[in-house]
Amino acid sequence: MKKIALIMCALFCLSVFTACGENNIVFTTQKFKESNIFNEYLNISSKYNDFISNFEQAYANSIETTEGSVFTSSTMSYKIMQDLILLTMPIFEIGQPVSNQVVYYQNINFNYFSSQSPICFKYFVNSGNQAGAKYTYRAECENAVWIGNDNENEIIENLTIDYTLEVDFNDNTSLKEYTITTSCEQAYEFSNTYVISFDEKTSYIFVEVKNSVDEMSNMQIEYYSLSDDYQISRIVNYQYTDFAPTYNLIDFMFKDYNGRVKFSYEGTTRPAQIKGLKNVTYSDFAKIVESDKQNNTRAKYSYEILQGRISVDKFGSLI
Repeated sequence: MKKIALIMCALFCLSVFTACGENNIVFTTQKFKESNIFNEYLNISSKYNDFISNFEQAYANSIETTEGSVFTSSTMSYKIMQDLILLTMPIFEIGQPVSNQVVYYQNINFNYFSSQSPICFKYFVNSGNQAGAKYTYRAECENAVWIGNDNENEIIENLTIDYTLEVDFNDNTSLKEYTITTSCEQAYEFSNTYVISFDEKTSYIFVEVKNSVDEMSNMQIEYYSLSDDYQISRIVNYQYTDFAPTYNLIDFMFKDYNGRVKFSYEGTTRPAQIKGLKNVTYSDFAKIVESDKQNNTRAKYSYEILQGRISVDKFGSLI
């Protein structure tokens, strides 16, 4: 009996120390693991896709629930934004050249470009169009399999996307700021303006995407790839109604396949940025805390997955 009691005591102490250790994890910045922003973002997007896919598979094994529908529909905002960012990343691989240069961009894990057949985008600098600090590019794909609004695959022949790039230094952030404008006039016409900045020393990445056609709907995201392989990000989707913005928020915090995701409607309150990791702690990031419950007009869902098991906390309704 004494041996059993000692074993039970040891297991209890171990669980307490583990829990305390988890809660006392401190987010610490680190340098980019990859050689440049192009490869760094490819690595990041792959980790997020794996984490989200694992979450969705865990839900697929259970009965369809409201919480499962909220998760699937809400992560769509991230997936859309990731695809938009992936379309710009070859620009950083090409850089700002003085002569024509071509980069082939293929087998990338897009969400809206089907991977049923190898997709290859050929990015090149338009000859003779460099003007001062502005550079122009074009991406071409012979046959792009695009997943349309009805989730039906549609083939767009000879898809072309035109880009311009301007580089400035932002005195407020002390970071270079890359403004990229994309436009496409084919089956799914779009035009977007991106503002991208990053700090290789801390792994911080900031991207804002403004829809140039419909300026009423915009998104921004901040990423950190932290020490001990933790990934955190905050994505803010904001829409204007009668010239007043309302905000929706997604927070990701995970390591490999375990972690948390929080979706929330913030109303007219603009979410704080996570740059500098101010007020960002392991114990409460991507979780519903008491301060979240102070406003009854808001709604929040927080999901946690641990070894394939999902738990959900919610306040209000997102449906």
